[in-house]
Parts: sequence; structure tokens; C-alpha cells
Amino acid sequence: MLRKLNYLNQNMIFKSIKIIFLILLFLYNCSIFQKKYQTNNREIFQYIKVNLGALEEINEIKSNGTILIKVSSDEKKISNSFKFKLSDVKGVEKFIFESNQFEIKSGVFRGELEIKFDLKQNKFLFINKVPLEDYLYGVVPSEMPASWNIEALKTQAIAARTYAVAYIQKNINDTYHVEATVQSQVYGGVKKETKNSNLAVDQTKSEILVFAEKPIQAFYHSNSGGKTELAENVWSLGLPYLKSVESSFCEKAPNYNWEFKIAKSELIEKLGLKDILEISILDYFLSGRVKTIHFQETEDSFKNVIAVDLRKLIGGVKIKSTFFEVKFEDGFIYFSGKGFGHGVGMSQWGAKGMADAGKTHKEILFHYYIGTELARVY
Repeated sequence: MLRKLNYLNQNMIFKSIKIIFLILLFLYNCSIFQKKYQTNNREIFQYIKVNLGALEEINEIKSNGTILIKVSSDEKKISNSFKFKLSDVKGVEKFIFESNQFEIKSGVFRGELEIKFDLKQNKFLFINKVPLEDYLYGVVPSEMPASWNIEALKTQAIAARTYAVAYIQKNINDTYHVEATVQSQVYGGVKKETKNSNLAVDQTKSEILVFAEKPIQAFYHSNSGGKTELAENVWSLGLPYLKSVESSFCEKAPNYNWEFKIAKSELIEKLGLKDILEISILDYFLSGRVKTIHFQETEDSFKNVIAVDLRKLIGGVKIKSTFFEVKFEDGFIYFSGKGFGHGVGMSQWGAKGMADAGKTHKEILFHYYIGTELARVY
């Protein structure tokens, strides 16, 4: 009888511990108990201004409802289509759409449309002022395939939101915060949206990554080639949360291995060399990526080129990463490498592999962004 009571007591204690553990796990994963990002002005993160680019000649703005045009202090309502020349938009401040959506340049976008004249380009810029979460609806499926595991898509949503928040702060007084292209994050608007990617945005609403109470620089790339790179080795940014980590799942990426060749004459012209007699890799970073390439021009002269700079010069789609070997043969320079992108921060293919293996979005994010925490920005 005593044994039975002891067994029952032990079983009750075990069940109690299990219940407490599940409650703690729920609280940890429940966003209402998540820390808030400390800032004096949360209002600035409600919207983001995205540069859709400059337009040429005659264009048309369409919407499913009434279009309100604001010209200085005046307002003018028109039907659901406005065809114009650039000379017609002088003085126009913004377009507000009854349906909260509009079509321009074959793209469909949420929010408002602002028009600003750019003195540097001598062109009118068309800027989409859009709620931050709506902006992410158009970013996540543009940056990561929407068919991927929902946990991977959540990592993309949080990384993209963090990136956006950092640039809203950085460019708070500028005409716009981010570009709609790879110069910032690719923003495809409504046409790119999917149920799966929108769900990832909704389930991580307002969540960003912080380090030392500040939003991080949430860089990400296609695949790391097996190991990520330190930020200081690419942009001279000494950020403690962007370290080099293993990323074994990147091997499953279709662009994990790559090759590229370029004619000697073309490379001579691009680098401004006298000639190329010999090419060799001078040194590597600890990650295995190339740091410097040595070009022997003549018997008495040479030029050393930083690999990151060479990749920019030739093109990041051609030389997909600085994780390569190089050889010179028959008038061509051959590059054979692995990975795609700068290699800093989160590997998207690594995130996919980890998610498919059962890792949560938090585990994935904390693997790639060392020492960071999740916080709510509003």
C-alpha cells in the first residue's frame, strides 16, 4: 500500500512538472508575454515608404474605387483611372485610394502613392506609403518561395520586418525608407502575395530581432555554401550577432555549386590591367571565402584585388559568392565555387533545411543571429 501511494505521489509530481513546463513553454511562445522594443515613438513604425522608382512619359494609375488626388491644400476626386504625363503631376502630393489598392507600372500595391521630385535624378519618384505588415505581404514571397515550410517563412518575415524597422529609423527624415529592389528588399506588391506567406507575416506580427535593446541589421542571403561569414569581412561592420556559423543544410540548394568563366581580355578591361600573366588566391578568411586575389600583370608589376570588390565588379549573379577557387587556362579565367550571396546572417536555404528537420523559427533565427532576442515593435 505504501509503495502504491509513493508511486501515485511520484506520478502526480511528474504530471505537475509536465503541466508547469507546458505552461512556461506556452508563455514563452505567446507574443503577449514577449518583451517590447523600447522606443519613444512607435508611430513611425506603422508605415514604411517604398521607392517604386521613377516613371517615364505617359502612365496610368488605376484603382477599384475612387481616387483622391491631393494637390497642396486642394483635393480632387476622380474615377478609378488617372492617365497622365509627368508634367501633369507637378504639385501633386499624393493619391489616396478608396479601395486601399492601386495599380501602376503593371504592379498592384496597397496603401497610398506619394510623388516626390528627385533633384539628383531630375525625375519624379513614385513612393508607396504602406502599412508595415502589408509591405511584408509583398516582401516575404518575393524573397523566399511561398511553398516552403511555414517555420522558414516565419524567419523570413521576422528578418524582413527587422530590416525594415532598422531602415525606417535610419532614413526617418529622407524622402523614402527603402527601395523596392534588391538594393533593399524585393517588394512585389499584391501580385506576389500568397496565403502561406501572408500567414507567416500574420503569425509573427510586430516581431523583430533585437540585440542590446536595438533592432539588428538582419542581413540574409540565398545559401552560405556551408558556413556563414562575419559581417566585418564583407562590409567592415563589426556586429557581434553576425558571426560565422555552420550551415550544413545549404548543400541542398540548387545553386550550392556553381561555375563561371570570363575571357582574359574582358577581365583586363574591367580591372584596368596591363595584362594577366598569372592569377592566384593570396589569402582566405577563416570561413574559407577568398579575401584577396593576386593578378600578375607583367614580370615587374602586379595588382591585388579584394574578392568582394571583384564580385561587385563582375556581378553577383555571375560570381555567386567569394567562396571559390580560380584557375587561368587557354585565355579564360575559371571560377568554381559554392554558395550564393554575401554569406552574412541567415541563409535562406539553411533556414528551409532546419525547418524541414523540425526546428522552429526561433531556433533558426537564434542560430544565425547570435545572442539576439525577439521583441514586439508595436
